[in-house]
Amino acid sequence: MRNIFKRLTANEYRSKGDTGNPEKHPLIGAGDFQAGREKTPAVEVKAVSHCYGAGENRRQVLFDNHLTIHPGEVVTMTGPSGSGKTTLLTLIGTLRSLQEGSITVYGRATKGLSAAEAVKIRRKIGFIFQTHNLFDSLTAYENVKLATTLADWSGREVHGAVVDILAAVGLAERCSYKPGKLSVGQRQRVAIARALINRPKLILADEPTAALDKDSGGLIVEILREMANAENCAVLIVTHDNRVLQVADRIVHLVDGQISSMPNMDRCLLQAVVE
Repeated sequence: MRNIFKRLTANEYRSKGDTGNPEKHPLIGAGDFQAGREKTPAVEVKAVSHCYGAGENRRQVLFDNHLTIHPGEVVTMTGPSGSGKTTLLTLIGTLRSLQEGSITVYGRATKGLSAAEAVKIRRKIGFIFQTHNLFDSLTAYENVKLATTLADWSGREVHGAVVDILAAVGLAERCSYKPGKLSVGQRQRVAIARALINRPKLILADEPTAALDKDSGGLIVEILREMANAENCAVLIVTHDNRVLQVADRIVHLVDGQISSMPNMDRCLLQAVVE
């Protein structure tokens, strides 16, 4: 596997004539990552509960959840459908308002944020959803490039970075294709490239390999693991895919709205739990 992220980093230094301290580079944020590793968890969930509806239709889906994820750590979350996994993911990503408990993302509390403050946090997060949500009128290249407008890229860096990340997900020959000309799996890989292009501090992925074949899914799993290693970002993946489970540093199980850890579980037992 090409180390796409380290290579991009080196190219950016050369383009800026700066081979010194990576903490100075506005895109890499290496100083933040190292500080996060030593002091601040990437994600801290404390006593989080959540309900949908009101009155007689009120239904509680999360119950007193606790979870800590550190920079550089890959955590997978398993559990039956309807157990609250996606709800928790969207709460961490500030896509849903927090009702009870607290969540911090790199030390920043998410409860009670203004819309503008929530956007600032989301810009540090790479979201991978079950549906690709691409713009049909844009090519694969243009869909990924659009995400770079949210970060501090220079014009001459963007082209090479977009081409490289699309190549990393196996789409080097599909840069000029619009979504309608791509398979479901290829569209999902474009969405994954878009989520990773700005090298986020936190990746939140909801079944990222569900629409992918064996080879493509394995490639994406490898890339997410590499992101954690090379960029010291935190990765939380909701999945039922054993390929993802095998690269995780830690596995948590969410059932009936509540998280339980599954440390040192034998892989055969784990597969039985997931299936």
